[in-house]
This record gives sequence, structure tokens and C-alpha cells, in this order.
Amino acid sequence: MSSRIPKSLALSILCGCLLFSQWAYAQAPAEQAAAPAAPLAEQKMGLPAPMDKDLAFLLGKWETKLKILPNPLSGNTEEIKGGGTAEYQFFGKVIQGTLANETSNGKYEFKEFLWYDESNNIYNIFSISSEGYAINKTLTPTKSSEKFVVHYSGTHKTNAGKEIKFTVQAKYKIISDTEVKYSSDVKIGNADFVPFIQLKMQRVSQ
Repeated sequence: MSSRIPKSLALSILCGCLLFSQWAYAQAPAEQAAAPAAPLAEQKMGLPAPMDKDLAFLLGKWETKLKILPNPLSGNTEEIKGGGTAEYQFFGKVIQGTLANETSNGKYEFKEFLWYDESNNIYNIFSISSEGYAINKTLTPTKSSEKFVVHYSGTHKTNAGKEIKFTVQAKYKIISDTEVKYSSDVKIGNADFVPFIQLKMQRVSQ
């Protein structure tokens, strides 16, 4: 579900995440903290199962190219383009992602937290934007080239003040070890799905 949360709460959550990250680093031995960043292969080996085989493709630093296509959810009538960076790291049983994109319509920044739900054999994603929007998503592994399917839903308030349900379905497609594509479609009310977001991620050389 997507919802607007108070900025004070959003800041509290983000501060908590940053404090947790600092605490995690502080637990490492001093000599480990002084060592250079671990290669990507070593990062993958540190993930717990089944994340080690499912989500290792996300780890590391990326350059991103973003497109937000005309759609009724974001309200843009022209294509919005931009680019920026993304970085995914793991902390214990959680993967943390930080994404920032500059676009022709302003800056988009958010954090994501991914963890495995063993009882349902899916991954949960908690996403929070710098504007104070929180979204709970699910990510399901598949056997196709679109390796993962993302799903979330919520309510959209129209200009007339009416709330209408929406659904977003998306997929990650792994092109190579250095390129991943994410694309999504959105459906509002009883309308058909229309293209929503396209994101190309190009891995930054280690």
C-alpha cells in the first residue's frame, strides 16, 4: 500500500536507518573497517540464503537512467527523463538500497529495504521517499528472463478529491552482470494497465 506519512515520522525512520547502518559498521573489527571495500564477489558471499542466489544481482553501485511515462497516477502529460545513482548493500538479513535521480521534473530520492518472507516464499520491500511517501511492495522470483515481479497497490486522490484504487505491476530483467532493467505498468480503478516507469541500471566498475 502507498500512503502519505508525516515528514517528522519519515525523518525518524530515515534517521533510524542511518543509525542502524552506522551501528552495523561499528560492530566490525577496527582492521576490517580500515580495509578497502570488499569486491562484489565477496559481498555476494555474505548474503544469507536464499538472498545469495536471488538478490545478489542488485548489490553494488549503479548509474541509472529514468523515464516516467505519461500516466494518470503521477499526472504527467509528457515523458519525464532523468538520471542518477543507486547503491545496494546488505546488513544481516536485509538489503538496503539508496536511489537518487535528477529529472526534468525535479529530484526523486528514496530508500528501499528488502527482506525474505520465508512463510510466503516472497520478498518484502519497504520503500520511503524523501517527500514522506511510504510504500509496501512484494517481489516474487520467477523462472523467466524477467527474473522478479514486483507488485504494490494503494489509493490515488483525484483533483476532485475522490480516492481511487491503483495497482502497479513491475519486473526486473537482468540483461547482464553489468546491466539491469526495471519497468512497471499502472492501473487506476477499472482502467487498463498503462506504462509507468522505466529504469536502466548500469553497474559502476569496481
